[in-house]
Amino acid sequence: MIVRAASQAHLEWLVNRIGLCPRADIRGIVAVDQRERVRGGVLYEGWTQSSVQVHMASEAPIVWRHLLRPAMRYPFVDCGKSVLVASIAESNVASWRLASHFGFTLVGRIRDGRALRDDLLIAELRRDACRWL
Repeated sequence: MIVRAASQAHLEWLVNRIGLCPRADIRGIVAVDQRERVRGGVLYEGWTQSSVQVHMASEAPIVWRHLLRPAMRYPFVDCGKSVLVASIAESNVASWRLASHFGFTLVGRIRDGRALRDDLLIAELRRDACRWL
């Protein structure tokens, strides 16, 4: 598996996989297999002076063994950000479980923020708490 900056085609794959309406400032990294198929990736958007919003997707959990450290290194080390922000639908239990494992902590909840009776969970991962660097 090779991890690298996402091309436009890779960004489109991730946007479709995540179901995101991307902003103009979107960037990403992907893990691709030997046949150049995207196996997972991370999108970054909503850049501020100290934070960036993050969206993650993969085809299988094994992808994170290759992707997680670069996914954390890029915003925290290469871009100098101190906080990653994630929004996760409460109904997406698997995503919340994965984000929690990565070190994200719940900082807020928007009632009905994803859909009626589906809250939007707001989580953060601070650079000083990131064990993946």
